[in-house]
Amino acid sequence: MKKITLLNFFIIITGFFLPTIIGLSFASIRSPELLFPVKEIADVFFLSGLLNCIPFIVVAALIKITQNTKYIPGNIGAVIAVFGVSIFFNIIYWLDLTSESPSSTGGLIFFFLPFYGCLSIPFGYVIGHGIGLFINSLFKKK
Repeated sequence: MKKITLLNFFIIITGFFLPTIIGLSFASIRSPELLFPVKEIADVFFLSGLLNCIPFIVVAALIKITQNTKYIPGNIGAVIAVFGVSIFFNIIYWLDLTSESPSSTGGLIFFFLPFYGCLSIPFGYVIGHGIGLFINSLFKKK
């Protein structure tokens, strides 16, 4: 039970800090001058972290609900899907922000991220569960 709780906590905290990690990486490589207005950049990281965290909270709840071992491949698939969508959206945002002519509507991506992140959970779960069933059928003794 404690392992599940710690895993859920790690997933949620990772979802909160993922925009900060990607943003600092892109800003330090492509545009270091973006890091100097510390108060404004901290507000951006906090708000984007909160919006980015929503699908990770949903995945943590899914893992908490389905603690049975037969659901582990589906849960892993759901976590990978949410991480993939979140990383993709954050990279696209920071590529746009650090480009020659950044879009004024680039920040709206974080309002769509919770929706698309939550939408990717069932697809990742089904794919992960299917892969788990396929692997189990390979190693099943006859």
